Amino acid sequence: LLKQWQTRTLALINAWKTRMRAIIITSLTTVLGSLTILWDPVWWGLGWSIVWWLSVSAVLTLIVIPIFLYDALENDKEELTHEIKETVEMDY
Repeated sequence: LLKQWQTRTLALINAWKTRMRAIIITSLTTVLGSLTILWDPVWWGLGWSIVWWLSVSAVLTLIVIPIFLYDALENDKEELTHEIKETVEMDY
């Protein structure tokens, strides 16, 4: 998306919108499918493990990682701006 001359923030938002539906649908179908083994005494541990960790990974993928990425991009922009100002000041 950055190749289409979008700002980094806009590229991050568009990428999130593009991937959100696939991640939610995949996570929900797997969690709902795993609910059937929760009542089996042999497989209930595996069922709970799938349900909880897939839910956690979906939240991390959709909320936490984009926040960290946005923060990293903003810090990178500030550092680049600072380097450009130092370079311009050194030239004069």
